[in-house]
Amino acid sequence: MDTQDLVIVRGTTPIIECLIPDDIPLSEATEAWVSIGQGGALVVDKSLSQGTAVIDGQTLSIALTQEETLKFKTYTQAVIGVRLLLNGTDALASLNQSNAPSMDSCSYEADTTIDIQDVIKGGVIT
Repeated sequence: MDTQDLVIVRGTTPIIECLIPDDIPLSEATEAWVSIGQGGALVVDKSLSQGTAVIDGQTLSIALTQEETLKFKTYTQAVIGVRLLLNGTDALASLNQSNAPSMDSCSYEADTTIDIQDVIKGGVIT
């Protein structure tokens, strides 16, 4: 896996793909969450039950809206984490390590840091 930083530009609509290890049967997930926090506060929380997270093979994906990316503070790292519920009973979660290595996609093994960037003119593009 590349070790490029995951970057979110405020006011854009990125898709974040979280690659789940093959030894975790993602097809048995009855619920899954992808959460992004910044400065100790939860900023975005997506889940299967809300219809805002999607499973495809061993990948858990979320799409962020312009409004959601505008909630992030500029030039401050955010942290992304994954929680899974398999067969309605087995609960799993990525480790909360704010110093986890940055990657080109979300990693299940440890929460992944995200660099938040800004644009010259902010706001929702319509």
